[in-house]
Amino acid sequence: RHIKMIFTLALVFYSGQFCFGQEPVYRWGEPASNDFLERRIDKLLVLDEEGFVLLRKYTNETYTSFYWIESYSPELKLEETVPVEFNGGVMGNSYDIEDILVANGKIYAFVSHWDKSASKHTLSLNQLSLDGELKHLKNLDIIPAKKMGNRGFFNFVISENQKKLLLLSEQPFVKKTKEKMKLTCFDLDDLSIDWSYDHEFPIESSKALHHDIVIDNQGRAFIFKKHYNKGWYHYLYSYSADGKWQEYEVKGMDGLAVLDH
Repeated sequence: RHIKMIFTLALVFYSGQFCFGQEPVYRWGEPASNDFLERRIDKLLVLDEEGFVLLRKYTNETYTSFYWIESYSPELKLEETVPVEFNGGVMGNSYDIEDILVANGKIYAFVSHWDKSASKHTLSLNQLSLDGELKHLKNLDIIPAKKMGNRGFFNFVISENQKKLLLLSEQPFVKKTKEKMKLTCFDLDDLSIDWSYDHEFPIESSKALHHDIVIDNQGRAFIFKKHYNKGWYHYLYSYSADGKWQEYEVKGMDGLAVLDH
């Protein structure tokens, strides 16, 4: 009886090893070299049965960024490299790619535009093709600003189900005023606005701001804020489509600073 039990356990163990302990299957590409060492891999754009696509990026000494799209076959062979056709403009009328994100099988480029003559800072959404071409879709928001060094900033994120786009627009620094920002939730399918909300924090306006944002699949926004005033202070807020603004107490953080989360 004991021998039968030991044999049964051994058989179960061996079967488990066979089912769950198999070595992964590796696929090796042909030998290749990178002739442009300054072009670093920025992110993976596409991965499917037809291969994968990488985005490469190079930022020069003047903080100007250049992008390239690399397409690879299922056999891991580099098939094509195309530059992203983008003109950064000139001083006083400049354009910057803030980030490139993928959602619903589409590649989106978020482009900011500083126009000194019009005193405005604009963020637009563009669709990026694998040919490296940008197609303008919509201006998401405009921040009135007179100086490039104090033009506010934009922060954005896409929901997990890739249906919602949240944009945080931070207003420029103004002395002896409270910090102001605007939240806007877009439907990513047609870029219509689900809701928009302006808020003034009970904190002095500052140039050194820190906001991390998240939006859930129902369109509820969360803001994690870090603020320094002779020590670090942390705040957590939420806003939902029904107009409810809520603050959550962050406990046990006195004298500490969150570096990542």
